[in-house]
Amino acid sequence: MLTQRAVRAGKMGIRAAAGHESGLRTSRRTARNLRSLRSDAAIDVGDSARHRAAQLQKYGFLPLVPGYSAELVESLQASMALADDPATSIGMGGLIKDSVRYVVDPLAVIPRVKELLTPELAEILRAWYGAEFRIASIRAWRIAHIPEAERGQHHYGNLWHVDGHELDAMKLFIQVSPNATREGSAFRLLPAPDTHRAFCLGFVDPTHAVGPARRILETKPVYFDGPPGDVAFVDTNRCLHRAGIPAEGQTRGMIQFFFKPSASAPVDGDYFANVPLDKNVYEGAIA
Repeated sequence: MLTQRAVRAGKMGIRAAAGHESGLRTSRRTARNLRSLRSDAAIDVGDSARHRAAQLQKYGFLPLVPGYSAELVESLQASMALADDPATSIGMGGLIKDSVRYVVDPLAVIPRVKELLTPELAEILRAWYGAEFRIASIRAWRIAHIPEAERGQHHYGNLWHVDGHELDAMKLFIQVSPNATREGSAFRLLPAPDTHRAFCLGFVDPTHAVGPARRILETKPVYFDGPPGDVAFVDTNRCLHRAGIPAEGQTRGMIQFFFKPSASAPVDGDYFANVPLDKNVYEGAIA
């Protein structure tokens, strides 16, 4: 016989799941356009890219090792100092402002980010969209330690959540720091099927997860804890995710590309022409 607590957890989970699915259906035109792009299959891509895009669609994430040179990775690691330079970055922490700092214009001050979008990664994106794509924004940031007593509060995506982007959004995360461990600062996520289960079984919001949902969050995460230079495509609308917390005295850096579909290929194949600044990174904003 179900206890009253289990019944309440089930009802809360059902409401949360309904809200999650409703949110994913909010932009119906975007969803239809994305389905149309995929059914048209107008892009010529190889079998490997199609297979990887299918995995990305099924699970909501796809980890990869793109084979960046050691020299490029070291250059990116050095560039993270820009996230602590007041001339190039701003603090955007929810309660502790400098718990997270974003580089305002990564493309301008870290020009080697252009080397991160390899032909292999671009082909996977075209296979996933069934069309061309564009870079909507680029982010570079670092997070810092949060005291134990403060971790139940929102600081920089440190609580489990899904994003509210339109359905045709895709992100590429590039690991920069060498100290991203599952015990500490590693970005972590629930694959899309497990995210759906969590919403159905008691995940209510970033501060409330009850019953089986709590156990899913504790036992099912996938950790992005590879070495610097590893990457992962993540559909952050469909995968619950959160940042890990760096150890005291440490920080963890990340670079992120935000993609949207495009009706045509970029001029001269230059995906980085006319990439706008991220409109959500500005003085006074909260991560």
